[in-house]
Amino acid sequence: MRLYLLPLVLSLLVGIGPGAFAQPAITAGEFIQRGIERASRNDIRGMNENFEQALRLEPKAYQVYVQRGYARSMVKDYKGAVEDQTMALRLKPDSAEAYTNRGTSRYRLGDRKGARADWQKALEIFRQKGADEQAEQVAAVLRQYK
Repeated sequence: MRLYLLPLVLSLLVGIGPGAFAQPAITAGEFIQRGIERASRNDIRGMNENFEQALRLEPKAYQVYVQRGYARSMVKDYKGAVEDQTMALRLKPDSAEAYTNRGTSRYRLGDRKGARADWQKALEIFRQKGADEQAEQVAAVLRQYK
């Protein structure tokens, strides 16, 4: 008997299925976290690989785009960040987080008017949802960047 079959044969003899030896699946959330960690180390390739894996698992999850946009802004890819936040907003039009992040990236690209519009929309959504702390933070940004 070949040695590579030994674990399978032993597992069948003792009633353990072959799945017991399989590695647990990595979730989209774990890939997102890995992507953010890579971005914090300026590992753009690693960041992109992890977010691509997350998108393969959950291609319609707005949160993947929000987080990848955030990670892209960390590595100063503001254009890519705006694209990701815009995609997140297509999937979930009431994402105050996406509006806030897109506003910040637009500001960094020099689009002051677009930034203020996004921050204003984020403020409106935060207030509608009763997220007073986040609303106040965005209001402070709007006051600072008139």
